[in-house]
Amino acid sequence: MTITLHDVSMIMGLEISGVAINHPMHRKENRPDLFKFITNMLQLDEEQVKAKHTLGGIKLTKIRELLEKKSNVDDVARGYLVTLLGSTLFIDKTVDRASTLLFSLTTDLVSVKTYSWASATLAHLYRELGKASRAECAQLAGPSTLLEAWIYEHFLMFRPSLNSNFIPDSHPRAMRWDIHTSTPKLTSSLKDHRRILDDIKAEEVIWLPYGSNVADNFPLSLYHGCIRYSSTIEPYMPDRVLRQFGYVQTPPIPPIKPNKEYKPAHSYSVDYGEGMMNFWDDPSSHCLSETRLGKMVKDPWDTSSDYMSWFAQHTHIRVQNPAFLPDGFPPNQHQISAEAVTLH
Repeated sequence: MTITLHDVSMIMGLEISGVAINHPMHRKENRPDLFKFITNMLQLDEEQVKAKHTLGGIKLTKIRELLEKKSNVDDVARGYLVTLLGSTLFIDKTVDRASTLLFSLTTDLVSVKTYSWASATLAHLYRELGKASRAECAQLAGPSTLLEAWIYEHFLMFRPSLNSNFIPDSHPRAMRWDIHTSTPKLTSSLKDHRRILDDIKAEEVIWLPYGSNVADNFPLSLYHGCIRYSSTIEPYMPDRVLRQFGYVQTPPIPPIKPNKEYKPAHSYSVDYGEGMMNFWDDPSSHCLSETRLGKMVKDPWDTSSDYMSWFAQHTHIRVQNPAFLPDGFPPNQHQISAEAVTLH
């Protein structure tokens, strides 16, 4: 399973179609133009802006404070957009800092609505999840609200109470959950959470929380290629999660591989190259075909007869590290052959 483009659209209310975000000011050779733009907008010293850029961005509270003194309506609108983006979609680990790159996206206020915000948000989250997978990483940056709400949509055992003020078809589905209402504590440790995930069965997963016709309602969610946010380019491969579109899961085609990758315990670096973004110039022409989609599911968890054998050979069957199993957990339960894998 993974977070798809239609998940982003439904949960966050973002548009999938549009221009991939890659503003000219994001390039290193154009940073002087970016710094001048921010200097003029916020009335800061340019050296201050450069220093803030080096440190990762400008505090959201500082941006709001400076804009309270501004009379230029366009600049106030730009500041609002930067703080909105920096506090919802492109959050850093401090949770109170906006990347200087976000300012460039507001230079032309008319163009803001032409961007594919869903694909940019998802590319950013994919990359941050990759970084968070490293052993020495202790925090996750990016749109954590999207990740959290996605979990609630698909896994009943982790859901909080429903928000009684949520209005379907008017509010993004992220507002469906009342996270401020106390709920019974399900588990006491990370190991317990991992055990729940290892024990979950396919019938307990909500594969189609938005209905069985997501492929018709969100045709671009079937796009197969790369998506981007600025210099971050990530593969998007819906053929690996066909059940989330209402189709029988079959062994997927080989994955899109990076040109370069470096993934030691302390770092995460991948490069998919600019050429990988050509498909997004006409994404509708690079969606999975009806032939590739195959048959519709009878039960939401349906797979082809050869899929689970393929799956067992290409993944870790269990989340739990066998060397650190909690007391009472069968020590050999994680050791399952491809033939013995039951549908989980």
